[in-house]
Amino acid sequence: MGAFYDTQAVMTYHGIWWNARNTSTYIDYDQQVGSSDCCNYLSQLLIAGGADLLDGNSSSWYRGAGNTLPRCLDLREWMKLHATFREEEVATITDPFYPSDVGLEKGDFVLVGEMITGFNSSNVAIYEPNKYRHGFVLSGQDPSGIHGRSSYWWVGCHSYDRYKRVFVNEWGKDAVGEFMMASFYHITKTGGTSGTGPTGIPPAGKANTNCSFNPDEYQKVL
Repeated sequence: MGAFYDTQAVMTYHGIWWNARNTSTYIDYDQQVGSSDCCNYLSQLLIAGGADLLDGNSSSWYRGAGNTLPRCLDLREWMKLHATFREEEVATITDPFYPSDVGLEKGDFVLVGEMITGFNSSNVAIYEPNKYRHGFVLSGQDPSGIHGRSSYWWVGCHSYDRYKRVFVNEWGKDAVGEFMMASFYHITKTGGTSGTGPTGIPPAGKANTNCSFNPDEYQKVL
């Protein structure tokens, strides 16, 4: 874990805001474009943990208020610069729920996408390559022993607000189609300085609230 990435601050923020919106600092994308606040919320969690989402900044990234990265495409590019990650097809995922297996920890992230959206005349699946549409934070492990295992990852997210829900019950599909790919990200460096501490409130100077919502720019790549 990066020296400046505070997973406790991430979990504190998640405990406060998992089913609410911090509109004093950030835009609520569920309200602006409908069921689209997931990566904006994951960005807030990263910032709460001390991550600098301006580190590695690209002119192609759409940036929201508080310097969040509300589009999955942009957040994935930031993750690739600051995390170790692996991508798995649905059919090949066997046990992505143990941190000892994949190096994941509480406060790490999962993006899902590459969805089947239909089938062609030859009954071959049509899917969207390299498109990610939803994301989760790893919020703990379920000790109940469901599915014949001793523990499974809990995840949390926005849009369909979740706090501690078992990942295998949450990630399969959304209203557009069925997810084909999951990317797991373990944060290794942030470029930041420190987390938010016990309050879960972003420290002074972190937010750029002058960044207004631009629906045309946001919709270019969801």
